Amino acid sequence: MTSQDSVVLLGDNLTEWGDFSGLSGRFRPCGAAGPVNHGCAGDTTRTLLDRLHETTMLRPGWVFVQAGINDLAQGSAPEELVARLSKIWARIALESPGTRVGVLNLLPLCPGRFEWTGFSLNNPLIRRVNAAIQEAASRSGALYLDLYAAYADPKGDLPENYTQDGLNLLPEAYGPWTELLITVLQKEGLSRGAASREGGSAGGGEEPARGAWASGGSRARKVTLCASDGGTVPFRSLRGPARA
Repeated sequence: MTSQDSVVLLGDNLTEWGDFSGLSGRFRPCGAAGPVNHGCAGDTTRTLLDRLHETTMLRPGWVFVQAGINDLAQGSAPEELVARLSKIWARIALESPGTRVGVLNLLPLCPGRFEWTGFSLNNPLIRRVNAAIQEAASRSGALYLDLYAAYADPKGDLPENYTQDGLNLLPEAYGPWTELLITVLQKEGLSRGAASREGGSAGGGEEPARGAWASGGSRARKVTLCASDGGTVPFRSLRGPARA
């Protein structure tokens, strides 16, 4: 039996260090304290598999998984990375029946600020991996969320004022990520005070958010970001947050 009152964010440093306070108190599953953060800095998909029971034992209503950049940094082949991600999704389904799985793809890098020498990481590689992740998610029935598109500038890079080291996000740069999660939870009718509506979002906002694409199974749809009061949530400018 799942606990519809919990949402778990599973991932590496990008998740652990994330500011997801924008979800706190807005949605029933997140509660006043926000979602359960099961991010762990330095984790790869291998180490996520090792500790996955810590997540599935909670029997959450949703698990949002974002991982893989550390695998690539350590030299894992893209097909190996995607295979391990698929195992994570499959184990969640096996160990916690009824839990919904959201798959967030890999973020773009900022070449102008990338400080990690000795790593063969680049955005063309990440885009190829993301295409494979999307295909695998479609086969598994997991919900695919295009985090890369939500952050990429017109060149396909992470904007410089979203990051200090070219890979990790600044604390104030988690707006687009949070809004993608808002999209899913709103579509599920989980906002406080909003009734669930079959097949649609609560509220009347119809303006599509930039980069907010999601797919589940073989279907793909463009989704709208809606506030719990029915209004549209403004999507953050891709110019990013101001730096001090």
